[in-house]
Amino acid sequence: MPSYPLEISNDGKRSALWQMQRDQELIDGLISQEAPLLRLYEWERPTISYGHFIDPEKYLRKESIPFELVKRPTGGGMLFHVEDFVFSVVLPSSHPRYVKNVLESYEFINEIVLQSVLQVCGGLLSLEENEMTGSLPEFCMASPTKYDLLLNGYKIGGSAQRRTQHGFLHQGSIFLTLPPWQLLEESLHDGVAIVSQMKKASKGLCKQEEVEEVRKKLEVALITAFREALNI
Repeated sequence: MPSYPLEISNDGKRSALWQMQRDQELIDGLISQEAPLLRLYEWERPTISYGHFIDPEKYLRKESIPFELVKRPTGGGMLFHVEDFVFSVVLPSSHPRYVKNVLESYEFINEIVLQSVLQVCGGLLSLEENEMTGSLPEFCMASPTKYDLLLNGYKIGGSAQRRTQHGFLHQGSIFLTLPPWQLLEESLHDGVAIVSQMKKASKGLCKQEEVEEVRKKLEVALITAFREALNI
């Protein structure tokens, strides 16, 4: 038996607020957490999540958005969740694979995610090598950053972390399909320009009719890959 067996938690579909409160609980629990944990979940309805330091009122026409709005306990920009595969990873500082350096920890986790996606789809998968390749850092889909997951040069996933002295929580999203562009244009101030940048930077992993099949395959692949990487 591994000394640090990976724990799996599948919390299913719940409200965005519940999901982010659950991740905050995991951050608070790092002080006593010994094993790594992979948490899988889904959104009850279309959601916009935003990083701890983002003010969404600067960017959203709040009176018209058909999204649930929620603050993440991590950093990063605004992310539109319509058809995505979301997960969180908890890695305590006591674990042998724990990485103190922030960028190196992103590379470590996202490389595991890359290997998972490779099991599910074809195409040229890689991790972004540059620090920032977009001009809109407030919007995750518009601005690939270092170690983001790329498919044929397009961003297909975003991630953010929250760290304490006891470890870190990593939140990840894989874009199965992209949100309806017109919906985003109508929900954002200067929506046309922002969506134009998103179209240049990001793409979905699969077709709409493949979403549920790909979601199931990703779940199996991700659990397998994280077990191989973290069960020590």
